[in-house]
Amino acid sequence: PKLWHPGHPHLHRAVSQVTDLDRGNETDRYETTFGIRWFEWTADRGFFLNGEHLYLHGANIHQDQAGWGDAVTDSAQRRDIQMLKDAGFVIARGSHYPASPARSRACDELGVLLWSENAFWGIGGFRPDGYWNCSAYPVAVEDEKPFEESVKASLRAMIRIHRNHPSIVTWSMGNETFFSAASQMPKVRAFLKELVALSRELDPTRPAAIGGVQRPLDTGRIDRIGDIAGYNGDGASVPVFQNPGVPNLVAEYGSVTADRPGKYDPNWADLAKDNGRPVHPWRSGQIIWCAFDHGSIAGAKLGKMGIVDYFRLPKRSYYWYRDAYAKVPPPVWPGYGTPGKLKFEATRTSGIRADGTDDVQLIVTVLDASGKPISNSPPVDLTIISGPGEFPTGPSIRFEEKSDIRILDGQAAIAFRSYHAGTTVLRATSPGLASADLTLRFEGEEPYVAGRTPATSPRPYVRFDKKAQPHTASTYGLNNPTFASSTAPGLSAGLAADGKRDTAWKPAPDDPVPSLVLDTEKRLIISSIQLTFPETAIYRYTVEVSDDRLTWHPIADLRNNTDRQSTREFIPAKDTIGGSVRVTFTDASTAVLTEIRVTGRITD
Repeated sequence: PKLWHPGHPHLHRAVSQVTDLDRGNETDRYETTFGIRWFEWTADRGFFLNGEHLYLHGANIHQDQAGWGDAVTDSAQRRDIQMLKDAGFVIARGSHYPASPARSRACDELGVLLWSENAFWGIGGFRPDGYWNCSAYPVAVEDEKPFEESVKASLRAMIRIHRNHPSIVTWSMGNETFFSAASQMPKVRAFLKELVALSRELDPTRPAAIGGVQRPLDTGRIDRIGDIAGYNGDGASVPVFQNPGVPNLVAEYGSVTADRPGKYDPNWADLAKDNGRPVHPWRSGQIIWCAFDHGSIAGAKLGKMGIVDYFRLPKRSYYWYRDAYAKVPPPVWPGYGTPGKLKFEATRTSGIRADGTDDVQLIVTVLDASGKPISNSPPVDLTIISGPGEFPTGPSIRFEEKSDIRILDGQAAIAFRSYHAGTTVLRATSPGLASADLTLRFEGEEPYVAGRTPATSPRPYVRFDKKAQPHTASTYGLNNPTFASSTAPGLSAGLAADGKRDTAWKPAPDDPVPSLVLDTEKRLIISSIQLTFPETAIYRYTVEVSDDRLTWHPIADLRNNTDRQSTREFIPAKDTIGGSVRVTFTDASTAVLTEIRVTGRITD
């Protein structure tokens, strides 16, 4: 048999038949597509496929898309995987819920490995039970059993539905489950062990992974519970997780918020020390967070970390990876010019199924009079002139630079679908420019009949009003990512965010200006910053906040401090916005920090 591999994703087919022997006729038939391959995750030599070492460059993927949310078609799932394949990525990590079989099928057919992950995860910034940012594991005893049953049912369904897909090389039990109440962590550990055992029972051919295991740092660590450990963020560089003795990879790195077009940069972030190079033989790979912008109740800072935007148009960082991994040079970036016309195109124009499983992506590009793409972003309207189909907003949609339905850097895109067969004519218009038409042909059993088939009704977009449902202040810092200029042996930066008064971060003795950064992974209106030190003493330092970890704004200057202190709280000016806090010690001899906490409200 021909083996399945990203470079040659050969597939085979098994046919299951039920035959009525008395009548001699077939009563049922089912066809299963499968691939033949073998793989090995090792703790010291990385990942092997069919006996060949393969370093896993990949991207995390959320499935939701602008306008349609999670109601994405099979075609949209395939386009997402095709974008990863085109950029040279060899693995996708599902984030963090079982998805449609269409995604697994696309990975099989296009040749992209898949880390399939169940829905058990936390996000930090604990609030009372019932909120999106509460404890990942229930805090009420009466909720524990139904919660565990739900997670197990989801795991069973994920494995049963997707088990014949050769692209899947692990089942993951969840992500960052350490974002649970401290009192519940023993139960989290016990439950993860149960899930791992259940996964092995349901499918002994694939290992059980756990994503986001970079906390806790002490004896309660969870990275060795499963067969594979996925370290997120600063977990890529935490000393105790280097060469951990268990198969592992960096399950998330990057996490850089940007609007399109963004920078032509890989966003190495936590991998910057090695410049993203696969220098550790014990590490199986690295998976960027993330491939696509996505909807998030945690705000735009978390939702705009993709290398492709929510409308599925690439940011420049996507082209960096395509150049590095697929050896495809980046396009010429558009510059500012004088708009002359519009280019209106679709991923396909014919053979589009009208059964709810298929759609096309429409792309509008602003050109100058010579036909050269430019970065000007005037408002553009797309309208159905005749025939079936719908935009997320109904029979038309408007793109504007300052709108949530955006045109940026001279380009806009949206997915378009139909539930009736027929020919559709679409028109793109912009003030002062000649219009552009596009014809699409949909196929299906139910034809569109002009004047008889009900017309698509307008569905005007209404922006979510945060004033009606405001975010309330929450405290961040416990188990959030931390980064230090240096660390003394055994005194890593994460110890300043572990919730324990008897542990602390301390820099290396030769660090002249030591500093520590806490990243809340949110965009906050900061109301308070609290620092805790191991003992009452004189500490000299500055406190700054940043929205991007590049530009820093001062909050407090205690370089000439003479007060003895063990705790200190700072109240920033009203409406101070930031997601990261940096403490820089100007007296290195007393540089030490037990805990850092940030209180604030999430904002876009």
